[in-house]
Amino acid sequence: MLADDLGIRNDFAVVADTVEDFWRMLWEHNSTIVVMLTKLQEMGREKCYQYWPDTRSARYQYFVVDPHAEYVMPEYTLREFKVTDARVSKSSFVSALLNSCQEWCRNWPTATIWGWV
Repeated sequence: MLADDLGIRNDFAVVADTVEDFWRMLWEHNSTIVVMLTKLQEMGREKCYQYWPDTRSARYQYFVVDPHAEYVMPEYTLREFKVTDARVSKSSFVSALLNSCQEWCRNWPTATIWGWV
C-alpha cells in the first residue's frame, strides 16, 4: 500500500477477507472520504468486494457502519455512512464516491492492462 505526502492511500482493493481491516484503517487514519475508481466486477471477475452495506447497518468487527444517505448521479454515486466504534460509542461520517469513472472505465478495462485475461 502506498501513501503520498497527503496521506492518500492509492492502491488498496478491498477483498472479502479485508473488509474489517478496511473499516479499521479508515477509522484509525480519521479518513472521511473514499474514492473508488473501479467496478465491483470486470469480465466476470471480482475486482473489489462490496465493502459497504446497502440499506441496513452492518457490523465489521468493532465498527458499525450505517448507511446515512445516497446520491445517485449520472456519472457517479455518492454514499455517506455513519461509522461507530462500538467499543467506545464514538461516531464519525465517511463519504464514498463510487464509480466516478463510469463512462471511460467501460472502454478501458483494467483486467487487460494488468494481465488478468
